Amino acid sequence: MKPVKFTQATANPAAAQFRAGISFGSDKLFSGANRYHGSTVIAYHLELGNLAAVSTAQLLPEFGSAFLERFQSLTSFLPNNGIGDGFKLALLSTDGIDLAQVLLEAILAVEHSVSFAQHDLGSIAFAAIDRDGDQPLVVWETSRPKISRQSAEIALSGVNELLGRLPAENDAGDENAFAKALEGLRESVRRKRLAPSTAVIGLEAEKRGIPCQTLGRQHLLLGEGRLQHHFYASMTDSTSMAAQKICADKRQTNRRLSDLRLPAPSQLKVGTPDSALQAANKIGFPLVVKPVRGKKGRGISVGLGQLDEIEQAFDLAHKSGADVLIEKFVPGLDYRLLVVGGRFVAAVHRRPPSITGDGLSTVQSLIDAENENPYRDGFRGFRIVKDEEVMRHLRMAGLSPEDVPRKGQEIQLRTAANVSTGGLPIDVTDQVHPDNREMAERASLGVGLDVAGIDFITPDISHPYHEIGGAIVEINARPGLDIHTWPVAGKSRNVAGDLLEQMFPGQQTGRLPVAIVCGDSGTGTIARALDKILRGARRSVALTLRSGIYTDGMIAKWSRKQQSQAQRVLLRDPGIDAMVSTVSLRQTGESGLKLERASVSIIMDRVKSGRADQFNLGMDIVARATTDCMVVGAGNLVVHEKLSAYREKRLILVSNRVNDPGLQAHLDNNGVAVTTQWHDGENQILLLSGEEILASFPLSLLPQHGSATKLRHLVTAFQYAIAAGYALGLTPSQIAVSLSNEVEMVNV
Repeated sequence: MKPVKFTQATANPAAAQFRAGISFGSDKLFSGANRYHGSTVIAYHLELGNLAAVSTAQLLPEFGSAFLERFQSLTSFLPNNGIGDGFKLALLSTDGIDLAQVLLEAILAVEHSVSFAQHDLGSIAFAAIDRDGDQPLVVWETSRPKISRQSAEIALSGVNELLGRLPAENDAGDENAFAKALEGLRESVRRKRLAPSTAVIGLEAEKRGIPCQTLGRQHLLLGEGRLQHHFYASMTDSTSMAAQKICADKRQTNRRLSDLRLPAPSQLKVGTPDSALQAANKIGFPLVVKPVRGKKGRGISVGLGQLDEIEQAFDLAHKSGADVLIEKFVPGLDYRLLVVGGRFVAAVHRRPPSITGDGLSTVQSLIDAENENPYRDGFRGFRIVKDEEVMRHLRMAGLSPEDVPRKGQEIQLRTAANVSTGGLPIDVTDQVHPDNREMAERASLGVGLDVAGIDFITPDISHPYHEIGGAIVEINARPGLDIHTWPVAGKSRNVAGDLLEQMFPGQQTGRLPVAIVCGDSGTGTIARALDKILRGARRSVALTLRSGIYTDGMIAKWSRKQQSQAQRVLLRDPGIDAMVSTVSLRQTGESGLKLERASVSIIMDRVKSGRADQFNLGMDIVARATTDCMVVGAGNLVVHEKLSAYREKRLILVSNRVNDPGLQAHLDNNGVAVTTQWHDGENQILLLSGEEILASFPLSLLPQHGSATKLRHLVTAFQYAIAAGYALGLTPSQIAVSLSNEVEMVNV
């Protein structure tokens, strides 16, 4: 592989002081599809110095075990933090492993740990060791280059610490510098970490090939252009604001359920402690006191049995709002039923947090031990907080935090089973009685939600509510999806898949048609011709040229920085139907395509000046990134030779001579081609499929201004554009109409 121009590595100052035995020379970001992978990667030159020929077998025996102890134990979503058995065996073997591979594994381990702190469930699909001459390169996929650079610097410091090659002046320094630097990075990303439901949807979108961009902790943009959809946690851009308002007000929800003859508990709204006492006497004990508006179980007191408990419970609920609900307590187990698109899809039993005595440990010690449960990692499950609700339950059991429960004694710490306050979800989807499923679906329809979490209390979910009792106590407009994805027991349910199926049914990925025109010269004219054809067919088009950015034929006034990110930004525009972009194959080989994929690519002849190897590398990247069709000249032997390795790609040939041997061979094989020929008494552009003429377009339909030479170039440009338009799904009649429409070409 030919050398690449690298920029000086941007060091993390907190980690730079630890460089010693291994150091980074320079780094480079390859954006979009590139020489290494189909999506963005970062590459670092390594400077190994006198360690260049050293393997781990030549180091101190404890290096391998120390490396695994350090990097394998970092918290992440992956078993052993993603360090596989093959690497471990090689690391500890008598042959050892080279230090470049050790450093790459350390970088990935740090990346995984940081991803956990950020709640990013996406995986690193590519990592490799490459060489630039005699110098090794570590290369890995990244969706967040700034954080990846920081992770690399921290991993480098961690490996160098283990090598025992810290600079002498730092020998008396902090031996835990690696851990502190890593925790500093983890803490910085925690502030913007994804909400669990958002993370779950993002992971499922990645699996389905749906473009996904994070716009905030709970805000995702999925798909492109007019095919995009916004998600705010589990709420979609189809979720009704009116439905949200109903569900946010528990009193309105209760009334709506009663109107629909669905099971709901008796309930009164109060505003003062005295009215709360009156309501309690009217409804009768046991009772629930909760705020009219609230979430995650905040301010709720459940199972109250005495008047002297009401005032304190009122004060707790009153902190969340002026109005408070006094509600009849419904006995039974706590269930969450999830409805998506009007269809029941999953259910969990939410078990309240509890501890079991061992005859030796205090209540506080037992709570602390339960909080060490790996499931309570702040993502799937949450720690038990010793608040007033927990203290009330301890008093009911005759215990204090310092008491030692008898062996086998189970103490329930809350009545409410919200996962956010320490409850644990157990999947019961297959146990839900059909009548209860129908009830949940009717409740969702009744309040107008496309995604609804129905909180249902009943003694047994496998029996119909109208026989054994039960009630809906709340409906959530933004239900958590993670409790169904990772229940503490039972089956995992792909509820994010159910949600995405509503927005992107079947095999839809929400990707816009994208055409790229690749080459050294003439690309702009072809791109402008294709833009005219697509706009003439009533498509809204984003056009990116070297000279400027256009949307629907109008130039966009962007800064230089915005122009460097034009493709990515334009694909977020909800008014765009398609994108056409010019591409330099040499720059693609040097820095990446900037796009991860293109529906159709047009590849022009190579100009003899310039390096052929860079052109060929760029062409190879484009061929791999093209998902549907490639349009090339029939006589472009260099391109044809290169594309012989991609025979699965659909190919459309272009030629000015209908008797071109390459064109004829392609047509004899039932291929599609575009050529010019005298037809029906005038010069026309023909769209051919085998021996059939699919369409003919008179040259008189094309713009007629300019010299004879310019007109010849224009005819060729429209041949390529017609071929690409057909490959993008336009019918011959649509292309004919678009050429006839008075849509001006972008004038550059």
